[in-house]
This record gives sequence, C-alpha cells and structure tokens, in this order.
Amino acid sequence: MAKKSSSQLIILSLLAIVSLALYLGYNLPNRWQYALENRALSLIAIVITGAAIALATMIFPNGRE
Repeated sequence: MAKKSSSQLIILSLLAIVSLALYLGYNLPNRWQYALENRALSLIAIVITGAAIALATMIFPNGRE
C-alpha cells in the first residue's frame, strides 16, 4: 500500500513540475524576460495561496462544531 502511495506521489510531483515548466515557458514573446518575471510572480502567488488553503484545511478540518 505504501509503495503505491509513494509512486502516485512521485507521478503527481513530476506532473506538477512539467506543468509549471510549461506555464513558465510556453509561448513567450520577444521580451521574454519581462513575461517570465510576471509569470514567475503569479506562480509564486498561486503556490502561496495553495499552501495557505492546505494549512487552513489542516488547522480547521471540520469548520464549525
């Protein structure tokens, strides 16, 4: 069971890394430095938001009791 969970986690991690790379590098314009900087900032904001949601879910799992 643990082997299956770890392999699924590795596959999902690789999929996330490939998705991030595609988001950062796909269809960059001639001024790629500017676009890459903006995309990186938005990606950082997305990751921080996801981490905050995950943390809040763990801290307050049931909402109201």
